[in-house]
Amino acid sequence: MTKSANPTTYDHAGQEITYTYVVKNTGKYRVTNIMITDDHIDNGKSFNGKTYGDLNLDPGKSKICYKTYIITSDDLTNGYVTNVAYATGITSNQKQVKSNEATVTIQAIRNPALSLEKTASSQTYSSEGESITYTYEVTNSGDVVIYGPITVNDDKLGTVPISSSSLSPGQTVTGTATHTISSADLDAGSITNIAQATGFTYGGSEVKSNTDTVTVTAEKPPTPDTQVPEFPSIALPVASILGLIFVVQYRKKKE
Repeated sequence: MTKSANPTTYDHAGQEITYTYVVKNTGKYRVTNIMITDDHIDNGKSFNGKTYGDLNLDPGKSKICYKTYIITSDDLTNGYVTNVAYATGITSNQKQVKSNEATVTIQAIRNPALSLEKTASSQTYSSEGESITYTYEVTNSGDVVIYGPITVNDDKLGTVPISSSSLSPGQTVTGTATHTISSADLDAGSITNIAQATGFTYGGSEVKSNTDTVTVTAEKPPTPDTQVPEFPSIALPVASILGLIFVVQYRKKKE
C-alpha cells in the first residue's frame, strides 16, 4: 500500500487534509474484505471500502481510497503530523494478509507571535521618591501556543517576570514593575522606557514581541514673578509738583 497527503503542509486548526490510499494486490490470490487502518483516522479504527465500493482485489489490481483528517490545535503545537496506515484482507484460500505500513508526515507552517502594550500609571512626575508603575500587557497574537517563562525586558527596569504558564492564541497576560523617581530623573526632565516581551515555541525557539516605548515627563516648577511693581497713581502728581518748584526756583535765581 502507498499513501499520500494533500496538502502537504498546514497552517491552522480546522484545516482539512485529504489522505490518498492506494491498495494493490501483489499476491496470486483474490483478496476480499479489505480494511484500512490509519492511526490518525477515526481514532485508529479500521474502515472498509464500502464508501468507495467494496475493496475486493484480484491479483495485480489496485484501488484508490480517500479519507479526510482535520488539523487540531495540538497538531499546530507539535509542528507536524505523522500518519501510519496499513491494509488487511482475506485471500480466496481464507488466509488473512497484511500490507506494508505506509507513513506520511506533513509539516505545520507556524506563525508564533507576541504583542506587547506598555502603559504608565502617570504621564508626569514632580518630586523625588514618587512612584511610577508600568503595566505590561502581553498577548499571543500568533496561531500556536507560546510557552513560558514569559518575560519583559525593560531597558530601565531590567527583566520583569510576567508568567511561567503558556499562552494560547489570543490569550493575554499582564505584569507590572515600579520605578521610584530620583533626583537624576528630576534633573533629566523625562524618563523614556523601551520594553520587549519574550516567550518560547514548543520546540524551544525564542519568540520576541514588538518593542513599546513610554515617556513620562517632569513637571516644571512655577516661574517666579519678576514683574516690576507699579508705582502708585500719586507718583505722577508728585513729580509734576517737584518739577514746578524747580522751575520757580530757577527763575528766581535768574532775577
